[in-house]
Amino acid sequence: MIYELPVEKDGYWYFREKDENMGFGMSGKSSAWLVTYDGKLPFAFVTKKEFLEKRKINLTDEMHNTAARYKEVLKNLEIEKPLEEVEFKDDPEKLTKYMKGYNYAKDRNEKLLADNEKDYQPEFDKIETMLEMPAEELNQQAIVKQDPDAKGISYLFTDDNDPFGEILIKPKSGYFNKKLPRSTPQFIWVYVTWDPNEPIGSKFREDIMKAVDFGTLKSMLGK
Repeated sequence: MIYELPVEKDGYWYFREKDENMGFGMSGKSSAWLVTYDGKLPFAFVTKKEFLEKRKINLTDEMHNTAARYKEVLKNLEIEKPLEEVEFKDDPEKLTKYMKGYNYAKDRNEKLLADNEKDYQPEFDKIETMLEMPAEELNQQAIVKQDPDAKGISYLFTDDNDPFGEILIKPKSGYFNKKLPRSTPQFIWVYVTWDPNEPIGSKFREDIMKAVDFGTLKSMLGK
């Protein structure tokens, strides 16, 4: 994923200036350039349809993995129970306390396991409904963010102006010359952060950008 849409500018791809967390409670700005083969991007944008179809697969895996965790807890409880009963056989108070915790954990995980598919079903239903959108909309690029009201398993479509938006991308195999060694640069990423309120840092940013020779960087591609 990327967080900004690139704009072609002077033969390079430019990512607009944005606010940046610089750590230690400091905030600043950042901007970036992508140096590529002429007029090309090394990635393609994921469509809404592709995202929804992939999300169904990922969600199914997530649901099965969650069920497996509940089953594992229940299995371990049954392995542990006879051992604890032997250990506490001469101490009724401790045995009673253990059994109380065992019964609570067993009941809780059995209920979670029983409700697992039901908990995920609304999200599957939502995805199926969205897959019924017109083809024109499904073929639009997918910019997504997590739904804050859905416990991390649901996503909303948004746009490039959303600060929480994630622009989904995928490899573009046609961009790369596969005959070249993997050590050969086929795109170069230039990324700069600075504090605009700090004079020395701002001056350094201005000077370093004047010093970056994009033509030289471009001539290194494929070599």
